[in-house]
Amino acid sequence: MKTKDIFERSDSSGLFSVPVNQSLNPGYNRFRMDVVKYLEERNYGIVYDEPQALWTNSCPLGNGDMGALVYGAPEALHFVLGKTDLWDYREFGEGLHPAVSIERLREIILNKDHKALREATEKQRLQSYKKPVITGKPGGMLRIELFGPSLPARYRQRLSIAKAECTVTWTPFGYAPPVRYEPDEWTHTATVKSFIHASANVLAVRMSQDMATGWGNGVRFSFWRDADPAAAPSVVRDEGGLKYIYQELPGGEHFVLMADVSDGRVELHDSLGRLEGSFLPGKKETELYLTLVTSRESKNPARQAKENIESAKATGWENMRTGHRKWWQGYWERGYVATPFETLEKCWYYALYLQASICRPGRMSPGLQGNWIKENYPAWNADFHNNINMQVLYGALHCQPPGTW
Repeated sequence: MKTKDIFERSDSSGLFSVPVNQSLNPGYNRFRMDVVKYLEERNYGIVYDEPQALWTNSCPLGNGDMGALVYGAPEALHFVLGKTDLWDYREFGEGLHPAVSIERLREIILNKDHKALREATEKQRLQSYKKPVITGKPGGMLRIELFGPSLPARYRQRLSIAKAECTVTWTPFGYAPPVRYEPDEWTHTATVKSFIHASANVLAVRMSQDMATGWGNGVRFSFWRDADPAAAPSVVRDEGGLKYIYQELPGGEHFVLMADVSDGRVELHDSLGRLEGSFLPGKKETELYLTLVTSRESKNPARQAKENIESAKATGWENMRTGHRKWWQGYWERGYVATPFETLEKCWYYALYLQASICRPGRMSPGLQGNWIKENYPAWNADFHNNINMQVLYGALHCQPPGTW
């Protein structure tokens, strides 16, 4: 199936192998409700009334494979990019246990031979330094800069779990000299809306404004992959006129990071491994599309990335969002609850949102951090721990979201 068909056929499962329309016939329900409307009216999600500096206080977006975390001030809005199949794929070798046989370890313990135990564990420690570390890897960063010389007044960032969309609104106060300070001076707003399409690996970002001075210096953006001691440096390449970031992963895998805007191509410049671009939109709203493709999902990731971007631009923001929302509408209709226990209910729905954002049939099972990894070497390696750490990914045991609720 071509990427364009994924966007246009909103009833399709797209890149994923199992469709979401697994709900019972409504006739079997003892009561009915519009789940999306219910979640929106109760404002279930994450809300911030001031910009968040830490990525741990971000709004997560995902489609079960590709993920993004949204955070930061409007003049430096960041998206942490990731995927479930980004790993250190090198051979791990021996397990992390004392470098002696089980029989010898039993003998040491029975004899309470502390010196022998120290020698065995020290030998293991030295060997472990020489071994690769199995760990999840980040996909990179996207940064968007809007109305830099201003104060972000009336700021609000909201994640809608019902629609899997993040919206940031603010007044760029002080950007241009007002004629007089009156209440109507505060009516001008800028807005950034973003989502990762439910069935295709494209991050769609719409920027809009109703400022009297227009876009001012325009929109600036950059995307990159930070250096990793275990991997080769990222390089900038070109695919049919579109520049992209090429990044090798330890173990022979690689991926590409590609982006473009809706109203005309932007000249991208390589700045020490970062692709930077700026443009002046010709209308009050404009879109940016970004995709991340790995060598595990495509024999030619660069060509696939270009197809993803061009298909997104051809389909358009509104059509993409319609298909995206229809998928999530079907997801929420598979099962729902309404209880008098509001906090418990919030956590339950948020856990379901996270599960659909990091897990999907036909894709790689997520590690401890799902598809939201910022560090080259995250805590506990963001890997598969076959204990309670693994189970919490699939249950509402660990789901209290950040934000003001």
